[in-house]
Amino acid sequence: CVVLAAITAYYPSKKNPHIWSHRDQFLAAGIFALLFSGLFEVFRYNIQKFLHTSNHNFSVTLIPLGMIVFLILMGISFVLDRFEETRETAEREMYKKIAYTDTLTGLGSRLEAEEAFRSLDTSTDTYIMVSIDLNDLKKTNDTYGHLMGDHFIIDFAKAIQSEKQEE
Repeated sequence: CVVLAAITAYYPSKKNPHIWSHRDQFLAAGIFALLFSGLFEVFRYNIQKFLHTSNHNFSVTLIPLGMIVFLILMGISFVLDRFEETRETAEREMYKKIAYTDTLTGLGSRLEAEEAFRSLDTSTDTYIMVSIDLNDLKKTNDTYGHLMGDHFIIDFAKAIQSEKQEE
């Protein structure tokens, strides 16, 4: 118990080594509950031995209670750890989606295309690449403004997506 308490006391949080996470706090509380119940049992045993008494009023042990508290707090710590891991995974996926999606069109971003090209370079599959250029987009932007140019790009992206969905 003492070794576990010492390890927990110096166990740093993943995010900030100077601040204990809730998971670490529950873990430490469980270990200290178990430690306290064990120390109480040693104290009770030595008092009974020193006084040469087998008083049944003083024969109550806290070890089962300490173990129950320890197991409950360990369970809470485990659940909090899984929750944090799930939240971090969802956050990573959200950032990945943001990075791989063009905000204007909803199509794949340049980063996604570059990653797809890298995987195609290592692939033995045959593939065809199509490149499309929107002619005179600069002229549209200069004449009608960038908002109109954005609408032109969005409409073109919708046309590509509708063709892609039909296949």
